[in-house]
Amino acid sequence: MDLADRLREAVADRYAVERELGRGGMAVVYLARDLRHQRRVAIKVLRPELTVTLVADRFLREIQIAAQLQHPLIVPLHDSGGTDELLWYVMPCIEGETLRERLRREKQLPLEDALRVTRDAAAALQCAHQHGFVHRDIKPENILLSGGHALLADFGIARALTRAVGEGTSSGVAIGTPAYMSPEQAAGGTVIDARSDVYSLGCVVYEMLAGEPPFTGPTPQAVIARHLSEHVPSLTVVRTGLSGAVQGVVERALAKVPADRFGAAQAFCLALEEAVVSEPGSAPRRRWRPKRKALLGGAAVLLFGALVWRAVVFPPRSLDPARVIVYPLASRSESERAARFGEDVATAVFTALNFTEYLKAADGWRLLDASQREDPRWLTERDVRRVSARAQAGFAVDGSILVSDSARGVIRLHDVAGDSSIQIPVSLAANADAWTVGLHAAIALLPRLIPAGQPVDLHSLSERSPAAVAWFLRGEQAYRRARFREALEYYRGAVTADPAFALAALRGAQAASWNLRDADALELIRTALAHQALLFPRDRDVARGFEAYLLGRAEPAVRYFQQALALDRRRPEVWMALGEVYTHLLPDAGQLDSLAETAFKEARQLDSTFAPVLYHLIEIALRQGDVVEATRLMRQFRETGPDSAERVPLEIMLTCVRESPDKVDWRGLARSVPQRVVEAGRSLAVAGLYQPRCAEAAWRAILAHDTATGMDGQARRWGALSGLQALLVAEGRTDALTELLRQDREFGPDRIARLYILSALAGAPVEDQADQGAAELRRVYEADLRGTRSATSVPLWYLGLWEAHRGRSAEAGVIADSLAAWAARRSARREALMAKSVAARALLAGGDSTTALKPLLALVPDTVRGGLQWSPWESLGGERLLLARLRFARGEFAEGYRVAAGFDGPPVPHVMYLAASLVLRMSAAERLADRRAADAMQRRLLALGRQDLVKGQ
Repeated sequence: MDLADRLREAVADRYAVERELGRGGMAVVYLARDLRHQRRVAIKVLRPELTVTLVADRFLREIQIAAQLQHPLIVPLHDSGGTDELLWYVMPCIEGETLRERLRREKQLPLEDALRVTRDAAAALQCAHQHGFVHRDIKPENILLSGGHALLADFGIARALTRAVGEGTSSGVAIGTPAYMSPEQAAGGTVIDARSDVYSLGCVVYEMLAGEPPFTGPTPQAVIARHLSEHVPSLTVVRTGLSGAVQGVVERALAKVPADRFGAAQAFCLALEEAVVSEPGSAPRRRWRPKRKALLGGAAVLLFGALVWRAVVFPPRSLDPARVIVYPLASRSESERAARFGEDVATAVFTALNFTEYLKAADGWRLLDASQREDPRWLTERDVRRVSARAQAGFAVDGSILVSDSARGVIRLHDVAGDSSIQIPVSLAANADAWTVGLHAAIALLPRLIPAGQPVDLHSLSERSPAAVAWFLRGEQAYRRARFREALEYYRGAVTADPAFALAALRGAQAASWNLRDADALELIRTALAHQALLFPRDRDVARGFEAYLLGRAEPAVRYFQQALALDRRRPEVWMALGEVYTHLLPDAGQLDSLAETAFKEARQLDSTFAPVLYHLIEIALRQGDVVEATRLMRQFRETGPDSAERVPLEIMLTCVRESPDKVDWRGLARSVPQRVVEAGRSLAVAGLYQPRCAEAAWRAILAHDTATGMDGQARRWGALSGLQALLVAEGRTDALTELLRQDREFGPDRIARLYILSALAGAPVEDQADQGAAELRRVYEADLRGTRSATSVPLWYLGLWEAHRGRSAEAGVIADSLAAWAARRSARREALMAKSVAARALLAGGDSTTALKPLLALVPDTVRGGLQWSPWESLGGERLLLARLRFARGEFAEGYRVAAGFDGPPVPHVMYLAASLVLRMSAAERLADRRAADAMQRRLLALGRQDLVKGQ
């Protein structure tokens, strides 16, 4: 029986062992499921040859002691056990990777990332050392990277092994890892204290910066000998950008004698941070030898240090006295309910403060690091002031609470600029809920925060049903943690229990929107607007903006979101919503991709944990070819645990752009996840066609390998075919275009005719094929009218476009009237849009450009998001190009340029007009004497392979 089977037999009543995760020098790790708690765990089994040397009871007793160590950055020990032959211990299964895996992939880390890992590891060690624990085996394999933080694993294991076997081991396996052992540990010393862990952490820091540990060798004995005798190799030789100050700090951590090292891990980390921010090229300070000058110098240094600290903690920018950051209250109880209670009280406080016209309260949870979110007791007053100042808040609220036979605690109000604080005691009956406690606290805070005479009415909050409030608070907890599906269900529960709970409806609409459940979002946003008097004053514009966005009304959506940001610019969810408008709709705003990027970056800066914004920033970085930024953001995105529907398209795009189209398994992906492949192609084609080869490879893979039957498969292949047609038109590859359309065996002559007509309208020399296609469409349409099959308006629209293009304005006008009558009979929005489109073109075909301007300006896309991505009539690409040309012909060059810039937008049909829009922009820039813009457009044309269009200028 192998080790895995023996373990399965030993733990069968508690754990279901699934598979091996990995193995090291002392243990084998298995993935298992905790049967009682239904959670994934990792079980580490000591190697049998090591187990026989140990006193099992002593080992398990030491594990029990280590399990008492609790810290957010220390991986806890859940359980342990043993038989005559096996010893094991159980930990949570942490999603992410080890530092070793990242170093194996990247070799050297960016200095900022190395600092972040050091900071977290030092915080974990500091806690352990204060409780008398020494890790003894700090190494990259025991540092887990998850959720943007570094967690320390296997705490107390090395000590347990040492104490269970005595000093050393008869099996010949050293307790510890030679490359990271301190000299005293390697020499078998009996006094191993916190400074030994500092040395090991120093080795890890050295490796993160240099790419390998400070001392290596062919055998463990050779490595240990170097630890004992050799000087630390210079970091600045292998990492020339590092300062001598960083080298000095690492050397001190790696001093041979413990007394020469930092006495604590936190001291090492602080010294390293100070060395990093110091100027590497500054001139050496002048030495003042006389004692008095030395004392004066010391005072000056202290004063300067204090000023620097103030500058860092309180940046030199104005603080808004109306902005209040409310942090989760620390619980003085250990129960999970008590921890939630403190978070819920804070939610109630900032919700209530926002029900004034004056205050702009914000949730401080999103501004905290992982350890502080997990346990607000780690939040110090200095942290509160520093973080609040960065958020430009004039005031901050924190506190603590004890939930037992009553709810007792204290709320603290901090004047961020004035260094003063006041404490407000909280004492309510045992049955008081968090919502009531928070409202009472807010009432006590308000007189100190708002000017005299400001109206305050909290009745709408106090009247909410307890059941609805409970659902709402659970929704807020899930929403903060980016669990949007879960949050949506909680908010729905709140609205079901209390239909007038407008705030819950608004938050539910936001959660539904991030889940791409637009029908749910629209239903909830309308519920919120039906009770908008019960919303925060500053949230009414947000609700109206969301409704406009969900209905596809880009202009009012932009206007409402901008009005909301004018009231408070530090709202990441509003910046995100504005970016979504620029990404999915077509506001008349110029360069949409650039505007979207700006909005998403604002959201990211305000809340680095907000997962939805990462998707779009990665997408934009890949379109721009910035693989370094895309790789960095992708690493963070993976840590959020995204759904495969979000992750897979990004993985496809990243591989293709970073490496090449040949490195992507297009065949396998097109068969297994075809929709993700279509999306990847779309993302890389729109907004300027900066990655044409990857987009083309994706769409050709769908046409070649997606053999699924049914409407979904056909829709994917039509999308790929029309996307590829648009790309080939933009690049002027007429032969490839005609070959592509000639080879089609699925969609029939009438569907292919549409693509020929669009291609000709966009400038491709396929007039003859388009003429033949128009004849085919006319035949099909007339046959449908005579036959039993219902005629559709789509062929009629294409015929109208072609008649106008050929200069037959009367015929185009007749078709426009037919579409208008169709729309009137059926109240059909689509046919009304088509009728206006053909009518405007008919006017232009008749030479009446002055009259045509007004209907062209009135043509505004108004379909829901997703409707614009593939539809040539909804996206109005041809009409926008005609408008841009008309503006140019009237001498309105700046306006013509602005309209043409809209082709760097989200719809796939816009791609076919890209080259024509670049020519127009280049000409307009030249007329405006903007040489820089003209040259940029010329470069883009050349990148498309359109030398023919550049030479013609």
